Amino acid sequence: MSHFTCLVVGADYEAALQPFHEFECTGTNDQYVQDIDTTDEKRAEYEADTDTTVVDPAGESHYMFTAAGDFDVRFCAPGEFGRKEKRIPEGWTEGERPTKDRFTFSEWLANESTPLLDPKIGAGEDHKFGYYTVNAAGEVDKVVRRTNPNKKWDWWQIGGRWSNKLLFKDGRRGDAGLVGDIDWDGMLLEQASKAAAVFDRITVAIAGRPVESWEQVRARRETEGKDWDWARTVYNDQQVIKDLVASEAIDKWDGAEQLSGVLAAADRQSYIDREAIVNTSFWSMLHNGQWHERGRMGWWATSDATDASINDYSTSFWATIRGLPADETVTVVDCHI
Repeated sequence: MSHFTCLVVGADYEAALQPFHEFECTGTNDQYVQDIDTTDEKRAEYEADTDTTVVDPAGESHYMFTAAGDFDVRFCAPGEFGRKEKRIPEGWTEGERPTKDRFTFSEWLANESTPLLDPKIGAGEDHKFGYYTVNAAGEVDKVVRRTNPNKKWDWWQIGGRWSNKLLFKDGRRGDAGLVGDIDWDGMLLEQASKAAAVFDRITVAIAGRPVESWEQVRARRETEGKDWDWARTVYNDQQVIKDLVASEAIDKWDGAEQLSGVLAAADRQSYIDREAIVNTSFWSMLHNGQWHERGRMGWWATSDATDASINDYSTSFWATIRGLPADETVTVVDCHI
């Protein structure tokens, strides 16, 4: 659901990336997949789980889908696929009953598609992603989820959305090459020039008028107990924001981050310097088997990165780059998670 860049150091980028695959998506059952004991977690889920029921006028509960003829659940009219309408007879009500009243723990696991592992037979393809075992009394004694706890990507490609991000000293652009052939300083200058243009466009458009950054509006939302619709409306209804977007001084979608950076900067040069370093450091770096990143990437390009984590990562990134031998290979990878 999210794309991000990773600069892989070393010629064998495929081998370097493999320890970080998301097993649930790749299905590659290799040495990086581990058996994680989730017995306590699953038992807690089972204890808290409930089934929807319907209660008849006499007060007796019936599990949903089991009182045929008394009520049904059907799809709505054609064109509204996926929407369901519950039809419960007059005098009946909906309720909840503990799932454990209906199923044993092992039955509940089976219904969740977690297969039983018979130690006499051994694991098969059905147990690839997880299983449970029982003791001599037939009671569940262990639930296992098989996963790669170090997962960072579910698929990747060279370059991808960031194709030709590397600038070479001979003027070429590309996705991979030797450290000594890459014009790292030229890449910094490119981003510095872009940052200067952004800063100037924004400051000219603001022209001294008061404006709240998205971070400030978001903080006010939390303090005042408002919802996200309120925050988006307050932010976007500012005349300065409307003018900035209309004049293309900031991007309609990424402009909040651009504006926040300018407003937070001590001065023009500090903004330019930071943006140049950050925007050339990629989101993550894979070096000597270690994955380094600004923050953990989640779905829809959300992450837990902070200004501090971004600054620390970018500083370390450039220290690493400056220390690499000239004949080392680096490759730009578009990772997806």
